[in-house]
Amino acid sequence: MKHKKKNLNQYLLITLLASTLLFNNKIISGHNTDTNTEEYTNNNHENHLTAPIIHKIIITGSKALPIDTIASKMPYHEGEEFSYEKTNQAIKNIHALGYFKQVEISVEKLQNNTINLHVNVVEKPIIKEIIFKGNAHLPEKEISKKLDFTKIPAAELQELKKLVRVIKKAYAEKNYHFADVTVKMDKEADGNIVTFTIKEGPRSLVKRVRFEGNTVFHEKKLRSLLFTREDWILGPMDRSGSYIPQAIESDKFTLEGFYQSNGYMNARVTDARVEFSNNKKELTITFVVHEGDKYTISDVLAPSNDILTEEQLLSIIPIKKGQLYSRELIRISMEQLRTVCGDFGYIYADIEPLIQPDDKTKTVALTFYTELGSKVRLNRINIFGNEKTRDKIIRRQLLLNEGETLTTTKMDLSKDRVGSLSYFDPRDGVNWKLNRLSEDLADLDLVVKEIQTGRGEIKLTYGGAPGELSAHSGIAAEFHVSDRNILGKGLVGNFMARLGQEDRGLNLGIAQPWLFDKPIRIGFDSYFSRSSYDEVRKVVDSVQEERYGGSGHIGFVSHKLSDTSFIFQTGINSIALYSSTNGNKTKVMASISGDVTAKNELQAIFDQRFETGKFTFLQLDCGQDTRNHNVHISRGHQWSITSKLGLPMFGDNFSFFKLQFDGHWYTPIIDEKTLVLHLRGHLGTVNALGGHSIPYRELYHIGGQASVRGWTFGQIGPMWYHPDLLEDEGWQGDSIGAKRGLFFNAELVFPLTQDLSFKGVVFYDGGAG
Repeated sequence: MKHKKKNLNQYLLITLLASTLLFNNKIISGHNTDTNTEEYTNNNHENHLTAPIIHKIIITGSKALPIDTIASKMPYHEGEEFSYEKTNQAIKNIHALGYFKQVEISVEKLQNNTINLHVNVVEKPIIKEIIFKGNAHLPEKEISKKLDFTKIPAAELQELKKLVRVIKKAYAEKNYHFADVTVKMDKEADGNIVTFTIKEGPRSLVKRVRFEGNTVFHEKKLRSLLFTREDWILGPMDRSGSYIPQAIESDKFTLEGFYQSNGYMNARVTDARVEFSNNKKELTITFVVHEGDKYTISDVLAPSNDILTEEQLLSIIPIKKGQLYSRELIRISMEQLRTVCGDFGYIYADIEPLIQPDDKTKTVALTFYTELGSKVRLNRINIFGNEKTRDKIIRRQLLLNEGETLTTTKMDLSKDRVGSLSYFDPRDGVNWKLNRLSEDLADLDLVVKEIQTGRGEIKLTYGGAPGELSAHSGIAAEFHVSDRNILGKGLVGNFMARLGQEDRGLNLGIAQPWLFDKPIRIGFDSYFSRSSYDEVRKVVDSVQEERYGGSGHIGFVSHKLSDTSFIFQTGINSIALYSSTNGNKTKVMASISGDVTAKNELQAIFDQRFETGKFTFLQLDCGQDTRNHNVHISRGHQWSITSKLGLPMFGDNFSFFKLQFDGHWYTPIIDEKTLVLHLRGHLGTVNALGGHSIPYRELYHIGGQASVRGWTFGQIGPMWYHPDLLEDEGWQGDSIGAKRGLFFNAELVFPLTQDLSFKGVVFYDGGAG
């Protein structure tokens, strides 16, 4: 020990003692104030040539981590110059490993301007295992989602107590608001075992939501506005009955906003009482409302600015004299004025409403002042978040050009066009961020959040017709893979293979919507299928159909015609229809017994409808699609007019002309994520040419999931039936197809889950063929 004291003066010590304060990770650095150290440091700053060279880095005190792991986090290397400024970063890097509660760095001065760098660490208790006891309603897997224990290799007991609060919060999210969580650490030879002991307590649900002081609006109306809802039979699906303290505060603002948007400008929610029952299982929440007096609008003014007159500004504002005071309409007015100013390039226009109430007359005078500021030009567009989708796929949807005047309309339209690609989260996956560089210059950041665009599935089914279920006819397998953004290049492709005893198929298609980076679409499809007509099993032994063919298409989008698309398609189809008995292919023959007239009539229908042959077709599609998404649609419309000409091949008997219209319209009823109205209409006609036949599948079979739900295939149209067969197993006849078709659908679509993966539909359908 005496020898060490003598050598102490030979060391130049720069000691940085860093201690991690629990809960806030604050680092405390202590510096040795020895005179020699201070003198050396000052001289080192004055002349960088005197900086010593690191001879060795010596690390001590670590048992859990290899020395090389710690050394890799050091901003120093042997043979390099020592820099005092890097010591703080070295301490932070070593602490970030999570194993140490104290890090000490010191310098040992050697000869020839060299040093040894000493790093001494003090370890936290190493965690060998984490055990949970009593967590019956919160699986360890769910706890791990909240706490990644792989990132906590070592910890002090006080640090673990901080995790207790996180676990309690996780229980509160499951409505266990009285969960008690304790933690202890047991030391063993090879590490420490951490045990969390949990007493879950009762599950508490909101059973009653009440209001005090409401004389104008009924409780039922007020209750419908709230996020907090009373528990009911389907509460586990929509989280009704959950008590969330933050949601209570939000509900208070919601109620105030509702009152203040219906004339009661001074309405306040003065309290929200939360009362638990004696057994802690039920909650009653009471909102105390002070309604105040009702106010109406006495006058609305909007002084003119450099681009718009007062009359023009007032025509934009939805608030009119004589209406009830509305905070929401004031907000909408400000947004609409800001949007209009933004269309002239004044993106940063400031809209300031002056609200002047008159308590005697219970009226409010409104004045909207507009401060335009400077026009803003777009300097640069940056895109973030597109890990798969290439930049150019997104940029070609933008209507904004760098160097042009920035307008709100082009920003909104560009955002919608990018969202309509359906590559990004429909909830909040496309957003603009405006970065102002100067008074008249700004950058735009487009921040996107990608979702999965590909889909792969394997299906195994077992089933058959009633009374005919067997392993041979009932087993089928199907493999399907598709992607609407292949390799992030915007390519659309799908492949399907199906194998069954009576049902086989193969389908392959690929399309490029932007050929040569122009709005030119090109693609092809090919298919093969063999299937049976279960619908006619009652009147014939079996009808098998084999179809194969292919087609190619090319088209373009006309921006001058509001993005109307024109697509030309041509292809070849081959159809073979036959009865299969013992593997032999024979003509389709009616097999009903008894009535010869009925049998002959049915046979004539079979001869006409189940005809074999080949045909080529030419098809022209004209349409428009303004939907905001391809899957989760909430607004916009889509329409198409299709004309198809079928021509016979090799002397076959198919020749027809088909013309049809299909239209969809979507609009939100409440908001885009709550309730959407979808209307669809379809009508068409098909006619044989020159005395030829029309393929069975080209006729209209109204009824079924694709047209009018609640009816079987082709049930609302021409059918063949026989009275003697109607009572047998619910058979109601077979569709023979119609040359005219009409149907419509009206739907109310609403999400059942927050991520939109499950939706409910209330529909009304109608039609005829």
